[in-house]
Amino acid sequence: MLATNVNFDGDAFFKDFDKSKVVESKGLHTITVFEGGMASGRPSVAFVSEMKDGTFVLAETSMNIFLSAAKAYEARFGPPSDDPISPHPHTGRPIIDPEAGMGKGGGYGS
Repeated sequence: MLATNVNFDGDAFFKDFDKSKVVESKGLHTITVFEGGMASGRPSVAFVSEMKDGTFVLAETSMNIFLSAAKAYEARFGPPSDDPISPHPHTGRPIIDPEAGMGKGGGYGS
């Protein structure tokens, strides 16, 4: 598995990227968990993005790295807001469903 870096400045991070090698997706489709996704049997987190041609890309990391990154971002930018969550671009449903036990808003922004 590749090392994962936590970065606080996306503009600076992508500044020197070769734009011809960057492929943008339609957006983040799903964040999911594999209970025994790591070789150790510990959980992993996967991010699934739908590409413009209809294919999907999956990026996976350990639950520990995911939670550590979330804690670092929360320490820097504050806790999740209660702002309404934007509807999913394809289904129109809320990206995080408050009825699923996430509470009001339930997300990190719109």
